[in-house]
Amino acid sequence: MNQSNSTADIDEVTQKNALADAPAEISEQEVQAALERILGSAEFNSVSQLRQFLRFIVEAKLNGEAHLIKGYTIATTALGRPSSFNPTNDPIVRVEASRLRKRLEEYYNGSGEDDPLQIVMPVGTYEPKFIRRFVSDELGGSSSRDSSSRGKQGRSGDGIEYLLRKQQRLHRQRTMLAIGLSVLVVATIGLLSVLSQPGQALIDYISGESQETITFTPGAISLPQFFVQDIAAGSDRTEMVESALEISSLLRSTVQRMPLAEEAASPDADEAKVISGALYYALNGTTALSFRVDELGSSIPYVRRRFNSKGSIAISPWRTRSQLVRSAVQAMMSPDILRPQVGRNSSAYSLTPYRGRSCVVDAEFVVANRFAYASEIQDIQDCLSKITRDFPEFDPALLASANIMLLQAILDGNAQDKTALIAQADRLIERIQPASKLTSQYQSTQMLHALAQGELEEARVRGQNALQLNQFDPTVLSDYGQQLLIMNEWDEAIEVLNSISIPSITYPDRFDALLALAYYARGHTDEAYITSLRLRPQSYPLGWLVKILAAAGKEEMDEVDQLISALRASEPEIFAHPQCILSQQLGKTAFTQRLFVALTELEVGLGGGGEYTQMYRPCER
Repeated sequence: MNQSNSTADIDEVTQKNALADAPAEISEQEVQAALERILGSAEFNSVSQLRQFLRFIVEAKLNGEAHLIKGYTIATTALGRPSSFNPTNDPIVRVEASRLRKRLEEYYNGSGEDDPLQIVMPVGTYEPKFIRRFVSDELGGSSSRDSSSRGKQGRSGDGIEYLLRKQQRLHRQRTMLAIGLSVLVVATIGLLSVLSQPGQALIDYISGESQETITFTPGAISLPQFFVQDIAAGSDRTEMVESALEISSLLRSTVQRMPLAEEAASPDADEAKVISGALYYALNGTTALSFRVDELGSSIPYVRRRFNSKGSIAISPWRTRSQLVRSAVQAMMSPDILRPQVGRNSSAYSLTPYRGRSCVVDAEFVVANRFAYASEIQDIQDCLSKITRDFPEFDPALLASANIMLLQAILDGNAQDKTALIAQADRLIERIQPASKLTSQYQSTQMLHALAQGELEEARVRGQNALQLNQFDPTVLSDYGQQLLIMNEWDEAIEVLNSISIPSITYPDRFDALLALAYYARGHTDEAYITSLRLRPQSYPLGWLVKILAAAGKEEMDEVDQLISALRASEPEIFAHPQCILSQQLGKTAFTQRLFVALTELEVGLGGGGEYTQMYRPCER
């Protein structure tokens, strides 16, 4: 065993034993981890201003700069207000602080209900407080184990065992609740049978004597099924490859032991949720895990997270792996994953702004990714239409609807349809409240509007503005990076796209595809290949072509042959007509023509033919 690692292990055991007999102090690392969980959660996914607000006050507190947590500093540093900001005339900080408190409450009542550490901002102050909600096994319970006798793999699994025990307790509670409800239902039926004819009709139906029929959806009551794919290694260094394999193994063993889920036989199994990810070095030398859960036939990930470790695989491999695996397991055990599914945007639910937030979030992902299947776009539009009809002043839904229409205008080759879509989007934008025009979502709307109208110079200006810290927006920067890419300004495109990787907690496949293409065009074959490893072409079709080009640039011809075979089998339309997906995603430019020529040299796109389906119908124009 490495001596430095042994020393670190002993130090850790000593520290845990000391903590077992004393109140657990809250460390900076715990607060940072809690902050990243909040910022990467569904509750904070679409509220960039609140993310910036929270990050600023927490990091100022941790850095011993609590004196900076004042209304003026928050406004000018976190919320993008100019130095002339006057709190008397502009209540933005008070308004956003109120929103932040409510959003934190939603988080701890939702996906963060099991977080051991709570970040609060008491009324009357902007300075955050850190509260330990309960002592985790890693602190309170590990002293009862013989920690010093466990191997690294065993201690890496301690956090997972703690999560599994929690889930088992939840399973028992739900079982008892189900039994109690069953008794209540039986008693109610008995009472109804005595008091009314409808009660007798209900008994007849349950006993099978009724002639009426009803269709049940088995998937709505079945346990989630997970299939864990191999985690990709974002580097060919030994410690990275070994760590990716170990994380894959730990995730599989966790799925096999989850009481509220089952292991799927294959990624193509009915209703299977496919877990995938990529392990890679972040710019600051730490290690990050890009983690996602996909559903078969969907281009929108069910869950997408990016977990940043505090350490590096190269320096402390087992500790870094343990931290990343624990984060991934927490995401796998979240209520959003484990509840029986009837569809996130299903009409079975009466929609409210809170319940309809998923279709707003899905719309933002589709806009950022520049791709979705037609049925998914229709589902999102139906959901947004209901919200904007019933809640006409709910600005996030108005902006999401406008963004979807503008995206369709960009992708649609029909000039008449494009004009009509832009006009519809303009009518929605006119209803937006002034305060919402300060959000990052509105920045995306303005960028999309410029691109839909063909106003490329305005799009460039908006992209440059998005590079500023107080206006930082990953989606706008992806659009800007794409424009630089197709205009052959590859070095600048690489710089812009790389600026997204650290501040952006979650991002779609499109980002990696654009960055890989920029590296490929510039001749940086190693970087292009490594970046392409993170792509999931099953849910993002352009990823097939990018992976093939990147592997060919690296001269990995066996892998090229495997990718082409997989593409021909799973997406024959894309194999036959790669120019279609290239023009849909990147536009009809000299750059996309160059990519098409490179693909035909690899015999992709030769011997095509056949009719286009609805998804690729614009290619006929």
